[in-house]
Amino acid sequence: MRLGFFEYPKRVRLEELAEMFGVTKVTLDRHIRNGLRKILRGDSGFHCEL
Repeated sequence: MRLGFFEYPKRVRLEELAEMFGVTKVTLDRHIRNGLRKILRGDSGFHCEL
């Protein structure tokens, strides 16, 4: 979050983050989406009402 991926406009692109983590862009995108899905569904123990 400190790098600004979730800000608008983004301060860092997905490609840059993937390179930092040593994974492909597709892999990082999948991890981010799965994590967000778990949070929004309540699977993470974190409660979020939208």
